[in-house]
Amino acid sequence: MRARAVLPVDADSSGMSRITTLRSQPPLVLRPTADAVYLAAGAAGPLGGDELELDVVVGAGARATLRTVAATVALPGPAASRRTGSRWTLRLSVAPDAHLVVLPEPTVVAATS
Repeated sequence: MRARAVLPVDADSSGMSRITTLRSQPPLVLRPTADAVYLAAGAAGPLGGDELELDVVVGAGARATLRTVAATVALPGPAASRRTGSRWTLRLSVAPDAHLVVLPEPTVVAATS
């Protein structure tokens, strides 16, 4: 499975941080709340062979907190996918005078993953 989610945060003219265009794709589901944006699992994953990407872009003067809802569980996939492995890419871009806090829960790797 290939999935990509994007979290762009910019400061508006009053200095308040705003999410401009939130994009999620299962199993990467982003859920904004009053105090943070939470990454929730919308499907099982990562499974063997998955390629998951999350881009967080915090613009000048903006503030953001990214958390996960629960621990991530890495599961084995079909035998063929175990040879190629999985990839979970997190790209963080924080502009000058911006602030980003990332608070993930633990990752648990299942046997044979």
